[in-house]
Amino acid sequence: MRSIGEPTSEAAKVLAGVLSSRVDADKAAYLIQDSAMTGARYGLGIDMEGLLSSLTCPSADDLARHGKPALGIRERGLSAAESMILARYWMIRRVYWHHTNRALMAAFKYVIALLAARDGFQFADYLRENLAAGERQAMSWLYDAVERFRVSPAASDAERNMRNPLEAMVRGDRLPYRRFVILEHGDPSTESLDHQIYKAIEKKTPSELLDLGHELGRMIGDLAPGLVVRSGDVLVDLPMRKRELSGGLTFVYGDTGDEQLGELMHVSPLLKGWQAEFDMHAKRCRVFIHPEVDEALGARAEEARREVKKWLAYRLRVA
Repeated sequence: MRSIGEPTSEAAKVLAGVLSSRVDADKAAYLIQDSAMTGARYGLGIDMEGLLSSLTCPSADDLARHGKPALGIRERGLSAAESMILARYWMIRRVYWHHTNRALMAAFKYVIALLAARDGFQFADYLRENLAAGERQAMSWLYDAVERFRVSPAASDAERNMRNPLEAMVRGDRLPYRRFVILEHGDPSTESLDHQIYKAIEKKTPSELLDLGHELGRMIGDLAPGLVVRSGDVLVDLPMRKRELSGGLTFVYGDTGDEQLGELMHVSPLLKGWQAEFDMHAKRCRVFIHPEVDEALGARAEEARREVKKWLAYRLRVA
């Protein structure tokens, strides 16, 4: 595992490419399985037979030159590789980055960031205790860790009174958080306010995002008399930077011989403009709030949304 995580030998680079590249085995498995389980059928259109039949080992020169995990495919497999990348693109847009799923991710990221920043949480401990656990047990472990932290001397007064974002799910209910503010990545050339705020938030660490959410909560609480916003009522979600392009390289070779035509994302005319389109239309930063806060705002909700954007622009020094 260490040699694949930080590959130095040619064999390790190829093995790492099998596990992490543009068209790796992991993506093939989860795209097909998730499509079957969710009913979003994008992953069921992947041409696996065409992809597998076109796989080849990258040349030793290419592996040495780039020093990263890598796979190789023949030119005849280009359309099959495109089918996997585009299936992942649509699954990200329609399923993985759907607001319901992102609210769930935001809740878990909030809890992990809180424990890491305040309680010395180590992910290795979580992995060791939950590797063989089911989803409910793994979630309950995090919920219980927050509850222990809340009564510890390390917790502030606000944190002792916080809302545990996982509480509803531990009870077996749906996650209740609602979309409140959406910031589109958009076209960078327009330099819109949304884009500027998005790029500023994108630079934040998990701990900084946690604190930004707490500051937002206090700011929203000042918008209406008697409105109580607890820590944990506001979650800030931002998909990981360039996660959609994570992994090693995939080199395209001619159907005969060892001539390298280039890296997959540059060889395919279909994929060349894909990243810019993805950035503009798929990426969103969302601020979620607990429904109790949303309902307490009532008729002031729309005004509050505008004030949140103004506050973010001021706080992040983008306008």
